[in-house]
Amino acid sequence: MDLHLFCDSSDKAYSAVAYLRTEYSDNVSTSFVSCKFKVAPIKQQTIPKLELQAAVLGIRLAKSIIEEIEYSVRNIYYWTDSLVVLQQIRSVSRRFPVFVANRLGEIHENSEISQWHWVPSELNVADMATKESRNFDFSIWLSGPKFLEMPAEEWPPEPNVSIEINCVVVDDSVENRFVAVPDECRFSKWVRLLRSTAWVLLATHILKLRNKERLRDITLEDRFLDEAFILLIQKVQLDCFGVE
Repeated sequence: MDLHLFCDSSDKAYSAVAYLRTEYSDNVSTSFVSCKFKVAPIKQQTIPKLELQAAVLGIRLAKSIIEEIEYSVRNIYYWTDSLVVLQQIRSVSRRFPVFVANRLGEIHENSEISQWHWVPSELNVADMATKESRNFDFSIWLSGPKFLEMPAEEWPPEPNVSIEINCVVVDDSVENRFVAVPDECRFSKWVRLLRSTAWVLLATHILKLRNKERLRDITLEDRFLDEAFILLIQKVQLDCFGVE
């Protein structure tokens, strides 16, 4: 008997659902065990962060199931359709933002890297609990994905894809400057966020130089707009693709 946890998220919710896969002499059966799902925080978060929280939810669900059931579980499998989360879990780097590092710590403490696997989004049953849909297929939800009824050799293979981000390189010194970036959730337009960030950088520049000029006499130079653009790109990179 093996325990399989499927994890997924959207911008509205994140979830984890568990199934027991039992091998008999002549067939295989899967059965629904339990699930957990939570509404996404009011403060908007990136999908990779929510996917990571879904993975933590799966860890906690597996732990509670193992403590409660009376059966002996041979193996535990964790499934996610997020290649970013898999890259983070498998990374040996320790340079993560605090949010990511704390959750990876819990994942590594309660599971082995070899237990984490990739599943296509269309086969990830946890996806059903994260979207608003009236066409909810309870038969799939209760029985689990069909591939679990097949031998392990026929389970979905992980794509041979390396995640590469060809943007501005983040260096260690830039992390201390993110305090200058306004809360992006308060802006509905990119231009406003860019100009607001540039004004903050300009004000910081004036204070550092102890310039006596009044702010109303200062014009927003192109170099501060360019610097604000790079800073915003770097912040998104560090938040969403810290490993890369």
